[in-house]
Amino acid sequence: MTLRLASSLVCLTLVVSAQALPGFVDVLKKSYNLKTDSAIMKAGCVTCHTQPPKRNVFGATVQAKLAGSESLTVEVLKLAEGEDSDADGATNGDELKAGTLPGDPKSKPVVSKGSTEVPASVAVDDKPLVPKHTFHPAVSHFPLALFAMAAVFGFLGQRKNNDAYVKASILNLAAGLLLSILTIGTGIIAMLRLGYAIEGTMLIHLLLASGSTILGIIAYTQREKKGYLPLVMLCGLVVLAAGHFGGEMVYGS
Repeated sequence: MTLRLASSLVCLTLVVSAQALPGFVDVLKKSYNLKTDSAIMKAGCVTCHTQPPKRNVFGATVQAKLAGSESLTVEVLKLAEGEDSDADGATNGDELKAGTLPGDPKSKPVVSKGSTEVPASVAVDDKPLVPKHTFHPAVSHFPLALFAMAAVFGFLGQRKNNDAYVKASILNLAAGLLLSILTIGTGIIAMLRLGYAIEGTMLIHLLLASGSTILGIIAYTQREKKGYLPLVMLCGLVVLAAGHFGGEMVYGS
């Protein structure tokens, strides 16, 4: 029974972690065959944002073309190509093809002898070993899955009056609390490096994520008492809500 529970937990964790990285920049890269040293690839989310999750002029243009869809496609980008979002004299299409930033008037393609190049003023340092998001989108999925599974196992343990499920719940909760330390650390670093303001969606995400950890700690102290189940289930719900708002900042709303 313990092996089956552990296997299920590992599978769930791997599945949710596979969705950790944002896809918008990947779509840009594939659509325009961007090089890793281009301004867009080095800017990452700043291509469409000023102070995330706030969008810059190009991000607003793309958002308008999405027409309610959450998926960025080549077709959507084509609709935005003819506009000059940052009013720098180069269309969005020309900038995307050159790898410069269509939301920054200081970044635009320089045409010289029939070739399009990225101006030296736009160049950024080589791709860092640790990206600006500091792996927080990936790391955060582990406590999210562990807290959620702690709630599920806790419910099953009481429903079936099965101690094995209760022990699995406590084990998942403990592991989630340990990994939440790494998640909180990478989250704070990512927030500072990406320039997020503690307001709006970020504030909600921060409060929910902190709240789930606090609830998890309280639940763990009550693991041998009747109050454990409602606390761990509330912890699971709150961490899922935190994940939802975190996803909004990564993928846009």
